[in-house]
Order: sequence, then C-alpha cells, then structure tokens
Amino acid sequence: MSESERCFARASRLDRSWGPAALALAEIYLNSDRPTDAVDVLDLAIRHGCIDPNVVWQAGLGAFRLQMWMRSISYFQLFRQLNSTQPFTQYYTALALCHLEKYQEAIDAIEIEVKINPGIAFAAHSIKCLSYARLSKKKAAESEIDICLNYSFASIQGLNVSGMSKAAERIRQAANLLGDEARSDKIVERAFKAGIVSNEFFSEQRALNKTREEVDLCLYEVSLNQELSKDWKDDINCPPWEVNWQSYRVNWLVLAPTQEQAEAMAMAYQKTCATIDAKCLSTERLDDKVLRGQEWGVVDHSPRDPKINA
Repeated sequence: MSESERCFARASRLDRSWGPAALALAEIYLNSDRPTDAVDVLDLAIRHGCIDPNVVWQAGLGAFRLQMWMRSISYFQLFRQLNSTQPFTQYYTALALCHLEKYQEAIDAIEIEVKINPGIAFAAHSIKCLSYARLSKKKAAESEIDICLNYSFASIQGLNVSGMSKAAERIRQAANLLGDEARSDKIVERAFKAGIVSNEFFSEQRALNKTREEVDLCLYEVSLNQELSKDWKDDINCPPWEVNWQSYRVNWLVLAPTQEQAEAMAMAYQKTCATIDAKCLSTERLDDKVLRGQEWGVVDHSPRDPKINA
C-alpha cells in the first residue's frame, strides 16, 4: 500500500461520507488496476450519505464499465436527482437497460436523453432500432435503421471512435435480427469507410471463412498509408474528426499463415474504406508463437492516425 493510499484510506475511515477522500482513493485504485475497489469505495461513501454529484457520477461510470448494470442504473438515478440536466446520464442508463433486456425502458430513457442532449441523436436511433428489433417491432426498427443509414457522420456530436463503432454495431445487429441483409450490408459498408468496424464483425467473418483443416497461424500487424480524396470532408461517411484530413495511417491486425496472406487481406479490407489505393508501409509479426487453428483473418484495426498536409 502506498503512502497516499494509506493517507486517503485513513481520511475515508474518519468520515465515510467525505466525497474528496472517496474520489482520491478511487483514483488510486483505478491507477493500480483495481476498478472494483474504486466502485466499492465510492459506493461506501454514497451509502454513508455522500451527495457529492462527482462521487455518484464516477460510481455510475465505474459500475457501467464493470458491467454492473443494475448498480450503474441506481447510481445514475441518484445522480439525476442531484443534477437532472447532466448529458449522457440517460444514455448510459439506456445502454444498461439494453443489457438487462429491458428494451422498452431503454427506449423511454434514451428519448429523455435526446431532449436534453440533441447531439446524441445518432446513438439514440441506434439504441432504438436494436430495442425495437428485440421487441419484434419490425416497422419501427426498420424506420430507425433507415434514419441511421441516411445520417451524415460528420454531423454526429458527442461520440468518439468507440462510441460510433458501438452505435454502428447496434444497427448491424438490429438489421440481422430482422433478417435484412441489405440494411446490414449497408451499415457495414459505411462503417468500413468511416473506420468504425466492430470486433464482433471481424470475429464473425473469421468464423464464416474458417478452413476445413487446422493450419499454422501467426499474428501480423500490417501498417498502411491511405491518401484521401479532396472531397472526403463532404462524404456522408466522413466522421467528424476526419473533416480536415488529407491522409491517415492505420494498422490492421491479421491472423494468417503467412505475411503475404496477411498483407493481401489487410489491403483487401482497406480497399473498401477509400477510393484511392492504399500503400503498405510495413508488416511486423507480433508474436513468436505459432497457433494451430481454422479461423484466420482480420482481428482488428487501430484508430486511424492523421498525417495532416502529408
């Protein structure tokens, strides 16, 4: 135990409801890879009467990250009593409700979120389309999917790469639940162009394309340089962070028998992302281990790294 941890733990014991000590101790736990302890110390403060909004908010986020869905919802409910206009409170609540398969409640929560946080509309539509699909409300789900498919990505606010990727994955899942291959293919196409394809998609593709027999596989990182067309900023698929980019670098992680096959697969996927051919900068084998398996292909890709004025 570090001296700072001892200090704040002592302060917390002296007054369990004191928010600053709970927050400081929680941060120490997070920095030492103890996220459950971080949530527990915040929870202890709340149960002893702490009404510091920061304590309640961090408890909600921490529980959400740990997939403690019911606990996160209870923290966010308390937080709304303390600050009813804070953006993203109902957004996280809606996502937690989806995980609990309470889809109508998720729809109700995200509709409240949009009223105070209009910039979250794209994510809200993605939550609603999946919820409607889970509720077997086909027409409502199709309507929400179509709204998402017609969105200009550059206009989306409040979501980072991960948030947009998860939203696109919800749309794909909704289309798949409806058995709508055309809509599913469309959101996948748009996700590739925007660089927000989910890990779930790649996992499914590897499973679909598995070989009949096991082969020796290695993990490769293929680094590509992608020049962008001059009108990319006006493209419906351009995400908000790329509107001023002229090019970017991206690393594709590929599980393949050989380096050549890894490069070929990375280049093939990258071709779906842009109209200009990419250039291969380097390929590195990441692990000395050789795996035996049937499922090989792309594992993931890194966030794009801009090369402004390159």
